[in-house]
Amino acid sequence: MSRQRKESIQLRSRLSFVLFLFTVFMSVITSRVFYIKIVHGEEYTKKAMTQQTNNVDRIINPNRGSILDRNKQTLAVSKTVYNVILDPRVLAKLDDTKEKEKAAKETTITEISRILEIPQEKLRGYIQVGADGKPAQDTSYLPIKKKVSGKVADEIKGLKLKGVWLEEDTKRSYTYDTYAAQVIGFMRGDSKWGIEKFYDDLMKGVPGRTFRTLEEDNNAVTQQIPPRQGYSVVTTIDQVIQGYSEEIAQEAGKKYEAEHASVLVMNPNTGEVISMAAYPTFNLNNPTEKPAVYDPAFDATWRGMSEEDKLTYMNRVWNNFNIVHTFEPGSIFKPMVIAAALEENIISPQDTFFCGGSLLVAGSPRYCWNHQGHGDLNAEGILANSCNVGMMHIAAKMGRDIFYKYEKDFGFGEKTGIDLPAEASSDEPLIYSKAQLNVVELATSSFGQGFNCTPIQVVNAFAAVINGGKLMKPYVVSQVIDANGNLVKENTPKVQRKVISQETSDMVRRYLKTVVDTGTGKKAKIEGYAIGGKTGTAQQAVRVDEQYTITFMAFLPVENPQYIALVLIDKPKPYIEGSGSAAPMLRELLEKIISYKAIEPSNEIKKSDNKQPTEPNTVVVDNYIGRTLLEATNNISDMDLDYELVGSGTVVTNQVQKAGSQVPKGTKIILYITKGDDSKNLTTIPDVIGLTKAEAVEKIKAANLIPICENDTQAQAQAGGQVKAQAQPQVQDTAIVVSQLPESGAEVETGIEIKLKFDN
Repeated sequence: MSRQRKESIQLRSRLSFVLFLFTVFMSVITSRVFYIKIVHGEEYTKKAMTQQTNNVDRIINPNRGSILDRNKQTLAVSKTVYNVILDPRVLAKLDDTKEKEKAAKETTITEISRILEIPQEKLRGYIQVGADGKPAQDTSYLPIKKKVSGKVADEIKGLKLKGVWLEEDTKRSYTYDTYAAQVIGFMRGDSKWGIEKFYDDLMKGVPGRTFRTLEEDNNAVTQQIPPRQGYSVVTTIDQVIQGYSEEIAQEAGKKYEAEHASVLVMNPNTGEVISMAAYPTFNLNNPTEKPAVYDPAFDATWRGMSEEDKLTYMNRVWNNFNIVHTFEPGSIFKPMVIAAALEENIISPQDTFFCGGSLLVAGSPRYCWNHQGHGDLNAEGILANSCNVGMMHIAAKMGRDIFYKYEKDFGFGEKTGIDLPAEASSDEPLIYSKAQLNVVELATSSFGQGFNCTPIQVVNAFAAVINGGKLMKPYVVSQVIDANGNLVKENTPKVQRKVISQETSDMVRRYLKTVVDTGTGKKAKIEGYAIGGKTGTAQQAVRVDEQYTITFMAFLPVENPQYIALVLIDKPKPYIEGSGSAAPMLRELLEKIISYKAIEPSNEIKKSDNKQPTEPNTVVVDNYIGRTLLEATNNISDMDLDYELVGSGTVVTNQVQKAGSQVPKGTKIILYITKGDDSKNLTTIPDVIGLTKAEAVEKIKAANLIPICENDTQAQAQAGGQVKAQAQPQVQDTAIVVSQLPESGAEVETGIEIKLKFDN
């Protein structure tokens, strides 16, 4: 055999062996693949599908229940928003060599960049495929924008973008930034304050779920269990009176550079808190921003604080001053002592006590605020003049046992049980124990010094003095309702105990009227109205520091109290001499409540509904509070008056000028309006200044309002086609509007007249 042939045979043998090995290898591989496919195929497929389903298993947060005022006006609301989710894996798989897939990827990047204002480079970075063949963000769930509005979500949905989907979420917002902030409260991470905390379990709702399931054909199907909205709470807060209280509290804080100020209004018969305001306050929609503190040095102080110090400071602001802060009440405690002494027949209305300016107690003089003395005073005179010496005489006759019993019966030294978190603990030594009420302690306690209470405690105790003797349980939420308005829970007035008799209550109420009529509270007097009250000036804590809390408590009407209110100025700078500063503020508050609620005068000075003007070319202003805007404006026009609107809506809540005022014709009446139950089809008053008469009339009619062109017999057409004619020359269609009443912007009911003036 030749050498060449021998080598050829060897080569073929080697090739045959290699081919054999390759065939064996491929057979093994094929067998393995076949084995995996047949034996484990379903298992692996399910694992792959499970990964897909697990990546889209998300909780849907429910909308939290709303917080409403007593008239069911919204104070806090949650609305559905959306999180925009990017799926980098889907986008990374799109093949750039295929025109359609490349275009889909580019559309997603450019449109999302435009709508959400995210740089395209950032979006491309998420889907950039690395050497391992995976995108930089290797996930199917990448939130790129949270809590976008429904409008933005609808725009994204309409584009049907590849690799983008929307996840339902919820967003809490507060109607008024600083309104009743400490009462309403807010949420910050896992921490909550105010009503948001106390009623959290009822308001938070039940979460839903978005998830994928495997169907019989192994297709993943997205499913959703919708969330259940939380229950809403209806508070006892009156939106309008709360607004008045906020103004007074902020005014007091600013005017007197006080450490704190508060205003609290309650129904003394039920315990319903009608308003609860405090200074300083904060922005519910941005609770960590600098509070409005009226201290010239505070801005610099705030800038110099560390973040930790700022948080510590804000924690104090977030707490509800009216239920957390304790202070020595001073003379506003005196009515409780007088009531107890009368109830126990320790004193009679005729008994008198001499005040020479001081009283020797345990060998040391204890002074009245009037160092010259008041002379002989009965119980009524002691309250009217706020006489400390008279109070010490009465407390000495009572003794520690009776004094302590009534102090406790009126609720001092224990929580009121109000439905708000963090009420000052009754475990703290807020009052002297009975054993501690020795001669000196009994004397100083009689005029409200030496022990502490919270604002809500002293208002609630004072209410028991004037409401017939019932100590109520105060509350801020009257109802809990579901999304359909069905009642879930109800809080009703609860009498905790009877403290004094109706007869004693009636007597002390009359005494407290004297305080306002002729005594230390006369700066709170409102002619024609029977108001009772009590002034208070109490030195706080370490006496040498000379820090004071100034208070004024008042109620009306005396014959059947419906409102009790406290104005408190804590540690003003500089010290305010006496409590005269708080009385005018409380008078201002009561005047607004009287006007808003149209409370009738208490005596012969009552205004007549048919009062006639006594001067020519004048009219008597009617009472518009509680009437519809349309009714009020028609009446104003008929009386040849003008008007201006503050707010939006259909119901008048307040007015300036006051009802019964005699004013010249043409006077402007300011109407404060809000939305009522029928405020569903409102229209916005358009701005027509600068337009021609023809343009203005057309624009006003289009808004379903009535154009009234002054000095014009032609263009005063009402929505129904009627004409209000005046014997005046016609204004040309080309005349320019130079003013309109009311001004533009307010939302009002249709049919309101818009008065126009022209340049000719």
